[in-house]
Amino acid sequence: LRALHPDFNETPNWFWSDDQNKSESEGDEGDDGDSKENDGDEGGNELDYINDDKIDAKTLEQAKQMKDKGINKDKKKIDPDAIAKQGYMQKEGKMIKSWKRRWFVLQNNGIMSYYHDNHEENPIARFNCKDLTKLLNKSWSKSNKKRYGIKVYTPHRNWKFLCANNDQRADWIKAFEQVSGKKVGNLPTK
Repeated sequence: LRALHPDFNETPNWFWSDDQNKSESEGDEGDDGDSKENDGDEGGNELDYINDDKIDAKTLEQAKQMKDKGINKDKKKIDPDAIAKQGYMQKEGKMIKSWKRRWFVLQNNGIMSYYHDNHEENPIARFNCKDLTKLLNKSWSKSNKKRYGIKVYTPHRNWKFLCANNDQRADWIKAFEQVSGKKVGNLPTK
């Protein structure tokens, strides 16, 4: 590595004590011109930068439009008629298996988006329910706390959701069935 990069051929300044560093730097004034300061590069950059003056107004406008599209691409601009179901549920985390309350929006095209709350514009994540492989009523507890669950199996991940009551779970199951075209694989627990 030393042979490939010129910066590695010199001992770093912090290596020497202050007295030795002063004597080293005083002796370098008459060197052969291999240091970065004497290379003739302004700023030491090897990249060429374009002056803003050379960019025409049309190019700047196109760049601004591209930037705006990139910023707004995830915003919640969902047609209200395209929503199959929306509401709060809890979901279990992928890595850390804790339950978090999230606002879910299931669209007729099968895209399920979820947010921290119903006022947020950018979704935390999205997934496609259209290609779900299995849909089940689940209960992770005998108590009412984790009783009204739904498990959605997709090719990439198995999703666990909790609803507040059985009526809410039935509404979500109906929406999943409508969007995916698949029927639930079991009867709900009472």
